[in-house]
Amino acid sequence: MKVDAIVIGGGANGLVAAVSLARAGRKVWLLEQSEQVGGLAVGSEFHPGFTGMGVLQETSGVDTRVLARLGLPTQPSPPVFVPQEDGRGLLLHDDPAEDPAAASAELDQLGDGLSAAYREYRGFLTRLRPLVRGILEASAPPATEPSWPLLRTAIGVRRLGERDMLTLLRIGALCVDDWLEEYFPSRSEGALLRAALIPPGLRGTFMGPRSPTSATTLLLAELGRGPEVVGGGPALIAALDAAAGSAGVEVRTRSRVAEIRLEQGRVCGVRLSDGTAIDAPLVISAASPRRTLLDLLPPAALLPPLDAEVANIRARGSLARVHLALRAPLRFSSRPGEHFERVRVGEHPLELERTFDAVKLGEVPVRPTFELRQQAVGEQQASGQQASGGRWVAAIDVPAAPGLTDRAALGAAVLERLAAVSPEVRDQVVAEQVLLPSDIARLYGADHPFHGELALDQLWVLRPIRRLAQHRTPIPGLYLGSMGCHGGAGITCRPGAFAAQAALTDRL
Repeated sequence: MKVDAIVIGGGANGLVAAVSLARAGRKVWLLEQSEQVGGLAVGSEFHPGFTGMGVLQETSGVDTRVLARLGLPTQPSPPVFVPQEDGRGLLLHDDPAEDPAAASAELDQLGDGLSAAYREYRGFLTRLRPLVRGILEASAPPATEPSWPLLRTAIGVRRLGERDMLTLLRIGALCVDDWLEEYFPSRSEGALLRAALIPPGLRGTFMGPRSPTSATTLLLAELGRGPEVVGGGPALIAALDAAAGSAGVEVRTRSRVAEIRLEQGRVCGVRLSDGTAIDAPLVISAASPRRTLLDLLPPAALLPPLDAEVANIRARGSLARVHLALRAPLRFSSRPGEHFERVRVGEHPLELERTFDAVKLGEVPVRPTFELRQQAVGEQQASGQQASGGRWVAAIDVPAAPGLTDRAALGAAVLERLAAVSPEVRDQVVAEQVLLPSDIARLYGADHPFHGELALDQLWVLRPIRRLAQHRTPIPGLYLGSMGCHGGAGITCRPGAFAAQAALTDRL
């Protein structure tokens, strides 16, 4: 069998890469190891009648150009609630301008001046957003030679103005808790607000709030966000799958690639785990860079010192997922009459740090902090949506040690911590599923939820490493298009598009 191009992996990036190549006139096969496309963006049934959410739920980072081409409707992210065991908690609006009165009332009940400080913080992010979005929406330039993209970035930094430019340069190496405390000091009850803001900056990292450079990853998380896709990851994948079919892509599920075949040093196709050989002069891999280059290539195909650089890409998957099948949506004792779709449990940045301490030591956190999202079964996500039918699913993301093996202990710790703020949770639970980092790696073939940690030295022109940042590899015909590459902090669809663009530019 021979085709023009093969795409490995049927997640969002693989689908985008396949569609891009097919629309350029290539005969494309997309090979996905599981029974359905979607990868980390879609879930599976974990109890009869209850389907879990994808490990990656956040669709607010999807490239706007992809959304426009697919015609997908979007909506603002719902506010996030941070409950307290003794207090009202905080309902945090990502954009206080959407509902200024409600946003101000929430913050003012914590302490004088917090509302104004939050507007100042959001103002700084707003002024930075065009610069960062411009970086994210373009392929990474070469880091070792002068180029217009690098010069344009430098000009963009200078145009921020002296105050914002110096702030940006100063905070890059800071821990996120120190940076946010400049806006929201503990003496004015700012700790709860900091605990509400920090978690997106830790997602995909191996860091806690006190880790140096975590301010940079929070900036990346905040500035890469936009509106969410209505229907979340499943709706995005369904639209991409339909686009692939319309473009003529041959999607083959249950097709696990065992080897990328080479002939005289260049790509000539792949071999599946069942022994089937498929010929193609072009392969785009949406699997992680480490898996692609260390596991799928023949031995010694990657020469020193590049093989060692790839092996040193940090990919410590520290995310566990707990799914709860519920009879009714979770309610919280601090706001008994209200319903919240997004919840972050953790009242102080030091609580988040203690959870990371347990991750570093390979232990189950005593009082884990985590993020939770709940939705009615069979319904699309919508801000403030109420239940119908009496069945709900809660997806809980909790930092956990990559080598952790005790599912029962982690599930019990999460449930106990949740019961402290939602006392009726045990009566509502129908079933529970605990996915440890090792389970996620096994089920999705991903060594890390983002295919590589987010860190200052693994971003932009250094992601996954400097020599591979333009999605090309030393193997002619082989390109990298996964979240482990630039533009891939979660579900963005950019790495797949960048990889396809590089291949088409090279006329492959």
